[in-house]
Amino acid sequence: MADYLASITEFVAQYGYFIIIPLVALENVPLVGIIAPGISVMFLAGYFSGILPGGPITAFLVVWGTIMVADTIWYLLGYYFRNHTGWMAKLRERSPNVEELLTKQRIYTLALYQFAPYLRMFLPFALGVYRYNPLRWGILVTVGSFLFTAIFFSFGLITARLLTSVTESTSALETLSLVVGGLGAVYVFFLIYSYIKIRAKNK
Repeated sequence: MADYLASITEFVAQYGYFIIIPLVALENVPLVGIIAPGISVMFLAGYFSGILPGGPITAFLVVWGTIMVADTIWYLLGYYFRNHTGWMAKLRERSPNVEELLTKQRIYTLALYQFAPYLRMFLPFALGVYRYNPLRWGILVTVGSFLFTAIFFSFGLITARLLTSVTESTSALETLSLVVGGLGAVYVFFLIYSYIKIRAKNK
């Protein structure tokens, strides 16, 4: 992990936003996000925000905006192409409970989707496929991506103020990832529980 973070650190420090923007955007691409270092890059954006053009505020807005744009692109792809492929129609027909779960879940609950491991890669597209209300989507992606960015970016910023070595930074990032990952797992189980309740009600 230390070597991995050190290599990413070198690229972020050298290329700035040219490496931050694409890597953060890849975090939310289905399947690709599994190997994309988006969380690490958000942390490092905060860590190096003092030397990035525009300072911490600009760096935060760039990361936050990148996540919102990337998520919205996938939402729109699902929204506008849901009727253009046969497999999407079959998927919707065979999963009415998923549609009810996604479209009727409370917005403050769905706003936490960014913290759910792997789910964050697929949910924007799924919400588009099931025609989640565009206005609610705008609120959802704004709040969800803000919270997601704020936690990792702020932790990187605080770490830069308190720690100096890559090893210490790696330990801090691992600790934060474990905590957020644990909360994300709880959220995933909550959605599964909600889905089971919906299935039971519809039988």
